[in-house]
Amino acid sequence: MTAFSLLPEGTQRLFAALCFFAASVQLFLCVYGRFVLFSRARRILDGILFASLTALCACLQACAAGAFYVGFYGSFTPFLCAAVFLRALILIRRGRKKRFDTLSPDCVKETLDGLEDGVAFSDGSGRIILMNKASGELIASLSGRYPQTLSEINEALKLAEKADGSSSLYRFPDGRVRRADLIPLSGTYLSGFTQITLQDVNDVFETNLKLTRENAELKAAVEKASHMLSVVSERVREQEALEMKTRVHNDIGKSLIALSDLMNGGKGSTDEEMRVLKRAVSLITRSAPESPRTLKSAVREAKELNVGLEISGAAPLSPETEEILTAAASECVTNCVRHAKGTRVYLELSETKDGIRALFTNDGAPPNGKIKEGGGLSSLRRRVQDAGGEMLISREPRFALSVKLPKRRNGV
Repeated sequence: MTAFSLLPEGTQRLFAALCFFAASVQLFLCVYGRFVLFSRARRILDGILFASLTALCACLQACAAGAFYVGFYGSFTPFLCAAVFLRALILIRRGRKKRFDTLSPDCVKETLDGLEDGVAFSDGSGRIILMNKASGELIASLSGRYPQTLSEINEALKLAEKADGSSSLYRFPDGRVRRADLIPLSGTYLSGFTQITLQDVNDVFETNLKLTRENAELKAAVEKASHMLSVVSERVREQEALEMKTRVHNDIGKSLIALSDLMNGGKGSTDEEMRVLKRAVSLITRSAPESPRTLKSAVREAKELNVGLEISGAAPLSPETEEILTAAASECVTNCVRHAKGTRVYLELSETKDGIRALFTNDGAPPNGKIKEGGGLSSLRRRVQDAGGEMLISREPRFALSVKLPKRRNGV
């Protein structure tokens, strides 16, 4: 092999240029290895190779200028440069693969900056070593500056408004509620470090407040409904007791009058007398079966007391309205026999603009003085008023009882 000094001058300068280019590539590898986190031994080797190639390049340049003689080793320069280039390609390929497979500090910082919630870390001395953009901006919105230590973050949080009295929920100047947590880390390499998080929980917080208000309103509604139910239940019991008293007063009263009339030798067939007697006994012993109360039954019961109940006029009657008028008819028949000593009761029905009107009169003697409402009339008045109607009693020129009931109770 020809010595380097004996090669043509152009060839010498070409070898020197290749050596310079190889040294430049090796310098790039030194810098590149720092970024891709090559091992320390590899970085030292790259540094030695760079220094060697630089020295060789200087020798070749001096030999080409005729400064001194270079022997056969200079002729190996192309092979050395080719080896350097090949090694550089291999290392660059491995570095790229390692870069994709390994998280670098810049990659971690960029990822944290993309979070909407604040995240920061402090070391054992309280110095902030990592903080994303959101965390810095949130603390700066409270204190007016970016924090450098953990104590500055704590001081800034004291300036924030506590949300709903919670020790970890704060309302920031942007109006949103965030949860601040300071979590001490543990582990071989993490002991003494602290993680600070500022998590946006505004939507959950507002939803919980809404649910709390709705639960309070629901509780109040339940208590009101329970109270109304107890009132309605008590009213139903009172209504049932009133109807029972009215029924007992009217039916047993008529039956006792019929028994008294039979005992005094009143007129009537044996069958009729037995029917009246059985009805009176069944009512007194409460063994009579329940049956709907209608005006027809009132006419039949009045006949049993030797009283004629004559009905004139017409009006649409609902079952509820007819039951009230039946009770009124029974009360008027009973009072006609007991007080007026009459034999006829007249019922005049008429339809009005607002409902119906029923007028009861009799052919007996008019009352001597002011009419005092006893249990029967008082119970009847209460039933009429509960139905939304009105009851009037007059005694001149003769006894008259007027009942007015609204349409909403008539089904009209």
